[in-house]
Amino acid sequence: MKTTLYFTLTLLTFVSLVFVSNSSAQDNSPEYVVRVIYFLPNDREPQSDIDTKLDELVKELQQFYADQMEFHGFERKTFRFEADDAGNVNVHHVNGNFDEAYYQNPETTSWIVWREIEAQFDMSKNIYLLVLDTNSNTIKTNLSRNGEAFGQASIGDGIKGAALIPVSASFSVTAHELGHTFGLLHGRYRAVTQEAIDDAMINSFCTAEWLDNNRYFNLNHNMFNLNSTIEMLPPTLVAPPATISFQFEITDPDGIHQAQLYTKHPDGDNLLIACQRVSGNSETVDFEITITKEILDTQTVLPSEIRATL
Repeated sequence: MKTTLYFTLTLLTFVSLVFVSNSSAQDNSPEYVVRVIYFLPNDREPQSDIDTKLDELVKELQQFYADQMEFHGFERKTFRFEADDAGNVNVHHVNGNFDEAYYQNPETTSWIVWREIEAQFDMSKNIYLLVLDTNSNTIKTNLSRNGEAFGQASIGDGIKGAALIPVSASFSVTAHELGHTFGLLHGRYRAVTQEAIDDAMINSFCTAEWLDNNRYFNLNHNMFNLNSTIEMLPPTLVAPPATISFQFEITDPDGIHQAQLYTKHPDGDNLLIACQRVSGNSETVDFEITITKEILDTQTVLPSEIRATL
């Protein structure tokens, strides 16, 4: 089964392809659902109403994503979560082996909790939203400039993903980190904030179009087995000296849904530049990019990468 394909352009001279395959299922958990874990350090007492709080949070997140899909003209759809017999979010309680200070050590980063999670859950499928119970509304990490972050997430590949938030994370932060697990990338100039929900990464047309074909937003899943090919055509100046046209020929016998052009920020972040709907089995996509002072000020190199979702 094939999901998201990544194409990397180095110095505009060659293209490399990374194929993401589906791992074999190892347990009886449902497929393509968000699973919620409440992680408790061994020196803390659990919150008595945490299951209710997380149930309300996840259902609110469902509503938010459905609203965004509908707003942008798509079918009103959203992700599914792992539910208990009563239809509530099935919250898995995991007691950590260490104290809060251990999981908040920036030298190891809060991702250290995943070592314990991987021993108990099949991380090769599904999306995991891990809620870490600490006194802080941030998590300590050596992956950010100031040593802490509102949340962390891996970019989902269409099969699996993982997000980590503190128990006191805002709705905006949780929606943002969960968005990464669906494969969403930061916009070119977005700034992470604790409260603002005006976040182009999770409320743009590109996002809605991307999620419209996402496995987590669809009950019926198409099987994709054939590799895509991509060829970069010579770039051309559209409006010298600042606007450049980058063209790519994309072919896949199974069909492709959307192509995205994105770049690497100097801090290592992937930043979305533009998207295009791709229909059929073969198409030439054309991205016209104007190199502005804002781009130069951020030291963003254009273009860096293109990917297509199936």
